[in-house]
Amino acid sequence: MRHRYAAKALAIVPHSADIYYWLIHAIHKQGHTEIARSELRTAKHRLLEEDYILLGRELQTDDLKRQIRMMLAQLMELEQKL
Repeated sequence: MRHRYAAKALAIVPHSADIYYWLIHAIHKQGHTEIARSELRTAKHRLLEEDYILLGRELQTDDLKRQIRMMLAQLMELEQKL
C-alpha cells in the first residue's frame, strides 16, 4: 500500500526526495529490486543533484541497517545451535 500512496504523492509533488525514498524503500522491501532501481534512475532525472545525493545516502543507510539486522539474526541463530 505504501508504494501506491507514494506514487500518488509523486504525481502531486514530483520533486520530493522524501517521497522517492518511501517509494523505493517500499518497492525494495517487497523484493522488486529492479523496479526500485528504475525508480532511483527516474529520481536522478527529476530531483536536484543535492536532493538526489541525499536520497542516495538515506537509501545506503537503510541498506546498511538491513544488513546489520540480518547479521545479528544469523549470529543469534548460531548461538542457539551452540
